[in-house]
Amino acid sequence: MTNFGLFSGDDELGGAVAQRVYEKVIELRGKKLVLSECGHGYRSTRCEGPNWSGNGVPFVIESSVLTMLRYIKEDRIRVDKEKNRHMVTFHDSCNNARSCGFYEEPRELLNLLVTDFREMYPNRAENFCCTGGGGAMSMSEYTPQRLKSAIIKADQLKATGAKTVVTSCHNCVDGLTDVIRHYKLGMKVTQLVNLTANALVIPARVVVPVEVQIPFVTMPLQGFKILVVDDEPDILTFLAAVLEDQGATVIQAADGEHAVALTIQEKPDLVTLDLSMPGKMADTYLRRSEIIRRLPPQKSVSLPESLSCGGSFTSVPSPHRRGTWINRSTKIPC
Repeated sequence: MTNFGLFSGDDELGGAVAQRVYEKVIELRGKKLVLSECGHGYRSTRCEGPNWSGNGVPFVIESSVLTMLRYIKEDRIRVDKEKNRHMVTFHDSCNNARSCGFYEEPRELLNLLVTDFREMYPNRAENFCCTGGGGAMSMSEYTPQRLKSAIIKADQLKATGAKTVVTSCHNCVDGLTDVIRHYKLGMKVTQLVNLTANALVIPARVVVPVEVQIPFVTMPLQGFKILVVDDEPDILTFLAAVLEDQGATVIQAADGEHAVALTIQEKPDLVTLDLSMPGKMADTYLRRSEIIRRLPPQKSVSLPESLSCGGSFTSVPSPHRRGTWINRSTKIPC
């Protein structure tokens, strides 16, 4: 978490920000507050916050590093360090190490997670800054000077021979990434939580097959063949999707001539038309032909409400833009 009191050196503001966190934990009836790998957040909340706020904290505050370490020791999670075989080094965050004395536990966890850990020198409370401390990361106008002085950190990283540097501070992740990129060190930056996740041993789950009886559902339009006629592709797609969802078999035509041909060939149970299309009207083709009289007796169909436009009709032509033939004596939505 970010505490601008720590950034600005304002202890009163720092205490007020930390107190909001404490009050929320109390409101939630929390017994423990676990802080992620953030040097700034750990220092401002765990180490400085109680003093700044002047209030006691009635719950435990710990870094997620301690949480992960305890879970491994208690066998609540299992890890295999062989999954992290690359050479790594560890960078101590100024806020964690110098300000809070938090540097042995990260190393204890790291040694459970990797096969090849190399210390950089100096380390712990004497380690060199990542170059992003003191608010320097937030002041882009000082980036050239920051990276110029970073040659000290670059040489320290290079001397380890490692290809991965681990840290427990997100600000350090950004600072180290800048140094590595600027001096072309060919390293990557990661955190302990990432190494823990990669080393996890997850037992294979025993899957017991369960036969589920799915009840047969008869769809409202199941067994019906419907011809949809429209010159607009989006409308064709929409109507076809809605009708098929109700169990219908849908055939499509984009003009009257095609509609006539499909009606003769497929003998649909229902035809829905766009009554206003370029060229000859679709309903003209169908009304003037002998097709309707040659169709087999129609089934009674109730269309989905999503196709209704608020009106109904019993014969052709319809006063609405879209007409439908279906058992020509049955009122249906248009």
